[in-house]
Order: sequence, then C-alpha cells, then structure tokens
Amino acid sequence: MNNEKDIIFLISLVALGIAIIAGTVGFLNAQFVLPLLLIGIILIIFILLAYKKNLSHFIENIEKIMFIVTLIIIVSSFILVYKPF
Repeated sequence: MNNEKDIIFLISLVALGIAIIAGTVGFLNAQFVLPLLLIGIILIIFILLAYKKNLSHFIENIEKIMFIVTLIIIVSSFILVYKPF
C-alpha cells in the first residue's frame, strides 16, 4: 500500500508539471494549449483526491469511460483523414 501511494504521488507531480508547462506555453499560443492545461488540472484534482481518499473504484470507472472516448476520437479521426473527397 505504501508503494502505491508513492506512485500516486509521483503521478500527481507529473500532472502538476503538465499544468505548469501548459500554462507557461499558454501565454504564447493559448488556443492550442488551453485544453492541455484543463486536462492537467483535472488530473491533478483526481489524483490528489485518490491520494487522500480511497476513490480507486471511481477512478477505474472514469478510466473506462475515457478509454471509450479515446477510441471514438481515434476512429473518427481516421474516418476524417481517409474520407474520399
């Protein structure tokens, strides 16, 4: 259990780094980096909640939903890229 908390802490540091880098780059090109900043902030919130409370079941459900959303985005991007003109 202690090893799992260490990994969660390191993951939260990575999410914090994503938010800091995205915020820094956001001053130059906000329209492209703003979604990355929002995702990083959401990740920080979820990871810190998982670190303080036992929310592993909730996070696993979110992971399944995001897997499906990612799959839909990848399929739709292939359809848009290879669509005949």
